[in-house]
Amino acid sequence: MQFKPLRWYTINNLLTHPATLQALSSELITANLTLPYPKWNEVCDLPYLDACIQEAVRLHPPFALVLGRVVPAGGVTVLNHYLPEGTLVGGNPYVVNRHAETFGPDVEEWRPERWLEGEGRKRLEQSVPTFPSWC
Repeated sequence: MQFKPLRWYTINNLLTHPATLQALSSELITANLTLPYPKWNEVCDLPYLDACIQEAVRLHPPFALVLGRVVPAGGVTVLNHYLPEGTLVGGNPYVVNRHAETFGPDVEEWRPERWLEGEGRKRLEQSVPTFPSWC
């Protein structure tokens, strides 16, 4: 199996889902970008572009290492097992990013709009272990 970079998956999903490609194209056209190479400050606040990147990272994490986290103060119960605060835990991003209770019943589908819906965005961003929330 050949490794494909994240940009390949993003472009592939945009091309196989024309409605999302159209939505992204519309956002980019109205963004008044410096061409051919937009500046970071021109693209960093484009919500649909960000949603497409977040969705690509969710569906196709760039690595499958178990990313460690530390249980917060007060501990937590996971699957009826109590984990005290300070315990090191981790999960594989490919598996964690497909948690239907977090990402919805269409968890296997490319749907960037999930990142734009209501107040759930912060929860979704905190649920994707590919990049820690402090990045």
